[in-house]
Amino acid sequence: MCLPPPSHRSAREAGVTLVELLITLVVSSIMVAAIFAAYMMVDRQYDKLSAVAELHQNGRSALGLMVRDIRQAGYLAFGSSALDGGVNVVEITDCAGPLGPSVTSTFGCGRSDQITLIYDQDANTRIRVNYQLVVNAGRGQLRTTKQVCTDPQMAICPNFVYQNQVIADNIEDLRFVGRDANGPQDNNPTIVDIELVMRTDDQYQLAAAWVNPFSPANTPTPGSSRLSANDGFVREVLQQTVLVRNIAYN
Repeated sequence: MCLPPPSHRSAREAGVTLVELLITLVVSSIMVAAIFAAYMMVDRQYDKLSAVAELHQNGRSALGLMVRDIRQAGYLAFGSSALDGGVNVVEITDCAGPLGPSVTSTFGCGRSDQITLIYDQDANTRIRVNYQLVVNAGRGQLRTTKQVCTDPQMAICPNFVYQNQVIADNIEDLRFVGRDANGPQDNNPTIVDIELVMRTDDQYQLAAAWVNPFSPANTPTPGSSRLSANDGFVREVLQQTVLVRNIAYN
């Protein structure tokens, strides 16, 4: 049986030309690349949202610890109701600048504000608590120290409940602003404003200028734009106002 000439074969019997194969490969590659890019974008966005959620959770936990101790400040049940020698139950140390994204020094004012609080745990235990930032491996860490003092004058504080314990990481600025009815007050204020500037561990966006948005510069309130940066980190500012009730209601 003789086959018909090639020009008379049916379309079903015809093969795929090299040009058609190349076109198919190019179109398939474009589709795979588009799907992969979409997946990477969704995955990156998911990572970003997870990092921001974790940042908020850690920040709120850190704020909660500071708020608890600030509210306790001034609760005195140790023998008498007063501290001798003019000891402050709330003492804020104002520092000139924030920790910032490029600061590597680990100690000293100029990193971020500090606060020291005194209150009685019971009739026999007087507590001194301090909060400050320390740089470790280029990352700002919020740390706290808690001491047990054995005399009303706070001169003897031999025991540490904990010392330089890390309670939050990736902190870039910590501010405490004390005030009372007469205005700003660093020693024994009745109200303390807290501001915590945190950033994600990784960069998730294009480099862009970031400035603390919550208040204009050179104002004695939280969010005075002390910190600015130009990178891809996501930053959040967490704020809390605390009434020092044992001073306010005394």
